[in-house]
Amino acid sequence: MPHDESSGLLGGKVDRDRQGAVRRRGVAGPVIALLLAIGVFVAATAPGRLVSVKKEENRQELLAVSDSQTTTWECGTSTEPVLNGADVVSYFSLKEGEAAMYGFEEYPVKYNGYTFLFASAQNKALFEASPLDYIPAWGGFCAYGIAAEDWWTVSTLGPPSDPNSWLITDDNVLRIFRSEVPKAYFMEDIPGNIATGNRIWTGWWGEGTLPGADDTGSAMNTACLCNIEICLDQ
Repeated sequence: MPHDESSGLLGGKVDRDRQGAVRRRGVAGPVIALLLAIGVFVAATAPGRLVSVKKEENRQELLAVSDSQTTTWECGTSTEPVLNGADVVSYFSLKEGEAAMYGFEEYPVKYNGYTFLFASAQNKALFEASPLDYIPAWGGFCAYGIAAEDWWTVSTLGPPSDPNSWLITDDNVLRIFRSEVPKAYFMEDIPGNIATGNRIWTGWWGEGTLPGADDTGSAMNTACLCNIEICLDQ
């Protein structure tokens, strides 16, 4: 049976239908200020028309709040499912640009303290057989943020991400972004950004460290999540 209510983005409640559509019913928590810094800094250029502020201005706003507003284990709390329950196996059968498919509580897998949800018993079984083939790179935090935004640290992750903005690169690895804008930046130099991101992530967590909740391994993104309203064009 579908689940109508579950813990949602930023500690708020969401309603989810069978296709994984999410409707916000209210948000709270320490990461709101950070997400607002990413998505709400817009400038009016004509009545009724809003455009995003310049990239450098947005960078300065993020720098001002990133250290004080979130910590890695607030973004990577084990009390919520990874990526708000997005089925990480399903991405590999989606067409590029399609929205994420969300899992359900009847198909959970616990992996090193983190909960992953799946849309079917088949996807659950595929993950259980080879989880590292499906777990997104760099904890499911924004891949461009990890590779190119130098204010994030091992203790102050993360670059928030939107499960609906994703890319499977030629190395067959799933990467998540906070919107299509940083995804486009990342795609300008995919090999270079992968190399840089891998170097940064390994420098933080160590070579070969697996994801693990509650500081038992590298962090997974469970609570620092975006949608098109919060991370508008950023």
